[in-house]
Amino acid sequence: MDISKFQTNKSAEEEGIWVDVDGNGTKVKVARINNARYKKFFQKITKPYKRQIRNGTLAEELAEKLLVDALANTILLDWKGFTKGGEDFPYSVDNARSFLQESADFRDFVSDAANEMENFRAEELEEARGN
Repeated sequence: MDISKFQTNKSAEEEGIWVDVDGNGTKVKVARINNARYKKFFQKITKPYKRQIRNGTLAEELAEKLLVDALANTILLDWKGFTKGGEDFPYSVDNARSFLQESADFRDFVSDAANEMENFRAEELEEARGN
């Protein structure tokens, strides 16, 4: 197997890529999970809880809140086509945090997209751009 199958576009991992949500123009822009910005941010917000994390005693609700905060600030970078109650639901970090918190399915979708190596493969991105 050619090792190029494991080469990703590093700038896309940081700057994010657009992922289709529903085939109707709704999209999210996600950075790759564990990119440098994510790691730095996650270290910062989990520092006060190192002992609890190490001992496995961090409350599940707090762990979820930390994850949502990290996703909203470093992974979910933008979106298009979202509405709430029939009104446009514009992207902002606060709106992202709110939606990620209230919808486990959306949180899983974003996390899965950010974890999927294929989304960030250099070869796939070049083909998508038509180069």
